[in-house]
Amino acid sequence: MREYNLYQVVETQDVYRYDAFAQELVQLGGKELGFIRYKEQLRINWQYLNSEQLTDVYLGFVGHTITGSVAIDNNWLHYYSGTISAGYSGTVTSIVATGFTGLSASEPTTTGEILLINGAGQSESVAYTVYSLDGSDYTFTVSATLSYVYLNGDTCRLKDTPIVKTSTIDTTDKDTGLIVCDLDAYNEVFQVKVQSLEQIQNCVLEMQIVEAGDLIFVAQTDWLAINLVDDASALPPPASGSSYYTKTEVDALLLDKMNFETANVDFKTAQQNTVYTVPAGYWAIPWMGIAFADSVTAYASAHTYKWLADAVDLTITDTSNIVSSGPVDKDSFGVSAYPAGTVFYYEVVAGATGTTVSGKVNLAFLLIQA
Repeated sequence: MREYNLYQVVETQDVYRYDAFAQELVQLGGKELGFIRYKEQLRINWQYLNSEQLTDVYLGFVGHTITGSVAIDNNWLHYYSGTISAGYSGTVTSIVATGFTGLSASEPTTTGEILLINGAGQSESVAYTVYSLDGSDYTFTVSATLSYVYLNGDTCRLKDTPIVKTSTIDTTDKDTGLIVCDLDAYNEVFQVKVQSLEQIQNCVLEMQIVEAGDLIFVAQTDWLAINLVDDASALPPPASGSSYYTKTEVDALLLDKMNFETANVDFKTAQQNTVYTVPAGYWAIPWMGIAFADSVTAYASAHTYKWLADAVDLTITDTSNIVSSGPVDKDSFGVSAYPAGTVFYYEVVAGATGTTVSGKVNLAFLLIQA
């Protein structure tokens, strides 16, 4: 699964990616946007900030019990509105509706939901398992017992389904402004909307945060939804022709062997915390480290913290106040590559009785395929 680290300043809604080489945030927009491909599994590590400083994390979720959802879509349409073509009440197995303005024949999902509204304002949702189209009449196959009576000409709404959506988010690190979500782009809506297109235009990525049934937070940013050439996911044989690679092909091969991963972990005084294990098939070069504390009490000058790899001291020790400890750049690590299975740690040692420290540490790795 590909991971994408997204940084967003809550007040301005500006979004950024982290440039590990320049060691700074780079604003997204215009031709540079985050993206998801049709059929792709994507994890977004969505870090909310108060400013463009990595350590100035958003604390607005502290003390709140939250859930949420994340969606990608290319319109602001919530439903298509039409009318039913007959009267319905009691047990029904099909519902015929017409007049869905703007709805293309292929756009409804194979399964979905319609909303019926009668003249008295009474309404209920009905799930359908398949539909058929005859002219402008949609016949939805259902299995339902209706609670109300509906007459010919009453309203029928067909819910517009986002291109990608998940109703599950990971709020483990919400108190430091980090929300993680996994998106699955292998679905019928994406397939239909991206058909014959290079990408779906004007997409927006949106996160909604809910507490006790109330919407308390929304974040949005422009996003790309990109098509695949081969929908069957088959790998074609090499094209006939020259056996030599062009410079562009060589660059592409090298870049495909390299990528960045980040890890983060909570730490507490006098405790060695596992931050990251190098995955199979890769060598890892520690590239950058950032540490900051949520709380420091009875701070002592002898208080130290350091990075370790398999308990071998990487000689990055800092006796300054841990609240402003980072970043530590790649040069401090000696630019050494560590093999698969190497476990990296972050260790904090208190220098005085009663000293307690807790917080968050992040480390970026350059992965090179073995």
